[in-house]
Amino acid sequence: PRIYGETVDMGAYEWPGYAVGEEPMNERIRLTSAPNPFRNETVISFQLPQTGIVNLTIYNIKGQKVITLLDAYSSPGNFHANWKGLDRHGYPVSNGAYFAKLVVDDKQKAVKRIIKF
Repeated sequence: PRIYGETVDMGAYEWPGYAVGEEPMNERIRLTSAPNPFRNETVISFQLPQTGIVNLTIYNIKGQKVITLLDAYSSPGNFHANWKGLDRHGYPVSNGAYFAKLVVDDKQKAVKRIIKF
């Protein structure tokens, strides 16, 4: 269990479990972005297995909201959101790490790191 690929897992990325009262993230919901890193624009995709209120928001490394890409009631299906590397005021964001967070019915379902250069 400590071997990953051909090397020993040094444990730096191990997840010890969930905090008390925290629900595990739904494994069927995943965020994907391509390309990553991106220069001017990236597409964030996800599959929603059931209906619900969906919120897809981009945050900077400090945890500050950059822009909300989606905030709506949605039916099940595959979805794609384009992020052009702009903040909510229409200004280009600086290069660096950002996080796309998907929340469905007020429960965090997935987080994806996105690198802009």
